[in-house]
Amino acid sequence: MMLPNAKEDSYFRRLYYVGMTRAKHNLYIISNNKHFDLSKQVAMRVKEDAMVYPEPNLVTLLMSLKDINLGFTSSIELNGKDIIAGKKVKLVKKYHNKPRIVFQEQDSIAQILKGFEAEIAKYENKGYRIIDIEIESVIHWEDKKQLISKKHPLCKFVMKQFV
Repeated sequence: MMLPNAKEDSYFRRLYYVGMTRAKHNLYIISNNKHFDLSKQVAMRVKEDAMVYPEPNLVTLLMSLKDINLGFTSSIELNGKDIIAGKKVKLVKKYHNKPRIVFQEQDSIAQILKGFEAEIAKYENKGYRIIDIEIESVIHWEDKKQLISKKHPLCKFVMKQFV
């Protein structure tokens, strides 16, 4: 299990638990910190690796619900079309002070949020460029207060470093 930047919180505890309970014979946990000192709790060998690894030239970012504007009304909804998983999409800067918008062909289908925009920008500032965006999955979201139902894409962004 490779868990970079792991923290001592419930999310990473669940990841560790799932990884540990799925291991058949051996489990290797690779992490860049020591938040969990499991050697006191279970019989295990700890091997430290102080090597600094170079930045990869290919990075994949996966969107989650926290990365997308759930209130965004896509033009695809208005045109009666559908968002399709597996389709290639593009990211377009449409408004100056707002996060970019995801387009499926000529239809706007989503708006990313500032946090995900900042994550993309972090890599762009290091010389990475988006080379591929694909709809990984489509979620169906309902706002029960306003009685609104929408489909939203969760995309996979592949970025390559050009230096």
